[in-house]
Amino acid sequence: MVQSGSTHNQLYDVIVVGAGPVGSALAWKLAADGYRVCVCEEHQTVPQTLRLEELSHHVVNLYRELGIFEKIRPALIPLDSIAHFRNGHLVQASREAPYAARYDQLTESLRPALSKVATLVWDTAVQVSAEGRVKSVRLKSGRVICGWMVVVATGGDGTTGKLLSLPEKPVCPHYSLNFAWDLELEDAERMSHPALVFRSTHTGHGYGYLKLFAHEGSPIRANFLSYWRPEDKRRRALLQDDALAVLNRTVEGLVPYVGPFRITSPIEESVLHLNRPQGAGEAGILLAGDACGQVAPSSGMGLRKGLNDVRVLAQLMPQWERESRSGGETLAAYYTHRAKVALDEEAVARSLRERKVAIDWRPEFATRRLIGDQIPDWLESAVVRPAIEQSLNFVRIYRSGLDN
Repeated sequence: MVQSGSTHNQLYDVIVVGAGPVGSALAWKLAADGYRVCVCEEHQTVPQTLRLEELSHHVVNLYRELGIFEKIRPALIPLDSIAHFRNGHLVQASREAPYAARYDQLTESLRPALSKVATLVWDTAVQVSAEGRVKSVRLKSGRVICGWMVVVATGGDGTTGKLLSLPEKPVCPHYSLNFAWDLELEDAERMSHPALVFRSTHTGHGYGYLKLFAHEGSPIRANFLSYWRPEDKRRRALLQDDALAVLNRTVEGLVPYVGPFRITSPIEESVLHLNRPQGAGEAGILLAGDACGQVAPSSGMGLRKGLNDVRVLAQLMPQWERESRSGGETLAAYYTHRAKVALDEEAVARSLRERKVAIDWRPEFATRRLIGDQIPDWLESAVVRPAIEQSLNFVRIYRSGLDN
């Protein structure tokens, strides 16, 4: 086991379990504010098989507010524009996300700075105990690290429930199947924007988006979010031997716009279940980011939600310090914090809505699928949706008259 700093006979202010983008940002922010921080992380090298993330203006502003933006800047890929396609047609080119970044590079960009201000322990956490005023984290090696507070930021891979023995409330089991791979175009000039997003208005296609990201000196990265079931024959074909044919049939406009291409890496697959751990506050443990409740990549709010948790925790730490680390009951200030609750609820609602927009045939979702985000929600609700429903009622009345 390799570690930075020492954990012997030391009581930390905060122990952070997980050193992904959220855990690393939290540990750096708290350490910069003067708290004694220990970070426990299983992977000393971040796996490179993870997806590429878009960083919205909200996320960039949060990084700046936390004082971290300059540290992650080397990992950022500027996005001059993002071209959006619907049914194979270019509908708009925008700059709603100024940057993109590979998950692994974004995470690793923070670790050098983090190692200078916090203690890093490269080991797997196997149990978190919150009994009494002093909390503890037991590691796979047998070492026990103690502190006044524990924040679990292990992502949404199910580790949280195992560490804390907490039940999870299903929000949307088997939300999506996600795929990622590298590809190469026969004509590189056809990639006219640094990012392309393909969507469909056909519910039968069953996918949320295909995103292509181009960066000089690197392969084009493809992220494909589908709502297929595991038994879907398209999934089997995509993973086995017919990926190009599946993409050509499913993603309208892909080949006409980018031209012929070939897949140059294994296709990685992950399953997303939307769940929320229950009772963490009562157990005396803080959860941050996806560990506190995962949201879909299609919502574009995962990193924003996690960094908002970091901001709220940093704001509340002085209050907890003044209360002399009295125990778990003070954690309610975090779980009921207005900014956290509002963003958490928005993230879940947007995730569920994105799924329905892609695969639900009802008018309220069909309108958004047809027109995208080109009109405000209030205008859709007040004008567009009633007009479509009125037209459908007219058709029903007309058919009823014909039957009679």
